[in-house]
Amino acid sequence: MKKLLLCLALLLCACQKKEEVVSNENSSIVYEIFPYSFYDTDENGVGDLKGITEKLDYIQSLGAGYIWLTPITKSPTYHKYDVVNYMEVDPMFGNLEDFDTLVSEAEKRNIGIVFDLVLNHTSSQHPWFIQAKEDVQNNRCEEEGNMCDWYNFSSEKKTGYTSMGKNQYYESVFWSEMPDLNLDNEEVRQEIEKIVKFWIDHGVAGFRLDASLHYYGGNATKNNEFLTWLEEMIHSYDEDSFLVSEVWSDTSTIRTHYESGFDSFFNFPASGTTGSIVSSIRGEEGATLASWMVRYHNTILEKNPEAIDSVFLSNHDQGRSGAFFANNPEKAKLMASVLLLSPGRVYMYYGEEIGMLGSGDDPNKRLAMLWDTQDKTGIPYNPPGANYSSQIDSSVKDQLKDSNSLLNHYKKIASIRNKSTLYETGKIEAISVNNETIYAMKIYENDQALYVIHNFSGETQTISWNQQYASYDTTNSQNHVKDEQITLAGYSSVVLYE
Repeated sequence: MKKLLLCLALLLCACQKKEEVVSNENSSIVYEIFPYSFYDTDENGVGDLKGITEKLDYIQSLGAGYIWLTPITKSPTYHKYDVVNYMEVDPMFGNLEDFDTLVSEAEKRNIGIVFDLVLNHTSSQHPWFIQAKEDVQNNRCEEEGNMCDWYNFSSEKKTGYTSMGKNQYYESVFWSEMPDLNLDNEEVRQEIEKIVKFWIDHGVAGFRLDASLHYYGGNATKNNEFLTWLEEMIHSYDEDSFLVSEVWSDTSTIRTHYESGFDSFFNFPASGTTGSIVSSIRGEEGATLASWMVRYHNTILEKNPEAIDSVFLSNHDQGRSGAFFANNPEKAKLMASVLLLSPGRVYMYYGEEIGMLGSGDDPNKRLAMLWDTQDKTGIPYNPPGANYSSQIDSSVKDQLKDSNSLLNHYKKIASIRNKSTLYETGKIEAISVNNETIYAMKIYENDQALYVIHNFSGETQTISWNQQYASYDTTNSQNHVKDEQITLAGYSSVVLYE
């Protein structure tokens, strides 16, 4: 009888055991989701808002404090970057009630929802453009209430313009079906303010600004004027609103845009297969990367003392980071450690945590999330036009079971990051240890400090250490931290705390 009761007790414990959740309180980790490809709850092959809500516990388990949703508003395309109605959820993804539920459930888990705000252009099917085009074509631009000035029209053919016939053209830099808005138009700005207020009233934690570089054809001065107005307007409704902007360009151009006073811009020079993070890992140049990050950090602070760097490996427009070190799992884990222990805010693209692949045409970079290799429940169809055929043969379910998986490594490093808020707003300083393979950085604020140390070499490295510390975390049990000496196994990391 005692044996039977013991067995029942063990079974009960097994049933009640929950997946370990990484603390995400005050987290500065952002999880990017492409809704079409994430999780499908109504079995129509398309991810939806209810699917994201259903997976909130998983996202929380990654230590994320925010979810950035690529556009969810009504649009004729699968990617939704051509908006038809800024205040309506696309029926493909659900409805406004589903969104409100997502926000509410996310808040219960200390997760904020970041809304992708597409202002450079609309869909050619947007009522604004339909009316504006008709006004131009029918010579109504002098009439009261016309919308000719809502977009950028021309009687001359220009680069980035689409013909409407009869020597009439409209600006459409990205695509003929994405006409560019005239952001100087006061009525357009009034509409933007209504849109911002609408989504703040529905609980968004902040906004991601799409294609900010192109607002005024690459004119940084004009871009900054608009960004300053936008930042001040958004913060007048929510002073704590999370803001990040996309200026896909070099360091100098991004630095210039920080003059706008906007909170944060994506660190494109650090991202991608040729970016500073991956290049430094390939070259085993840890010290070089630490110095580069400090220079980049300081140069943006010169333009905006309140600037927060936004660091990422890849996103929905880039080849997935899983391919960068697909044949070297230890380097892939080091890359994850470098990302998640970087100063500023850090961004995880859905599927990145399991090493998903995808490159080439845009649909290939947005493939269905791999939840299970056997059970296809909830796994959406790949986006239209996808033809990528070299995907990994693993999944979330598989990797959760494997203590040595990339997914569990991401969770481990996230748990280390989330122990301190210094990563997001602290000052940084590169520490020289006379070893080019070692990345050593101090992150500090007032009387608090921590030190992040990575070994970019595959060989064990021992360094002298004369900075004070009281405790430490390590990614490898073979690492030794004692007195004034630190030994790091290949591709491993240590975080020291004062």
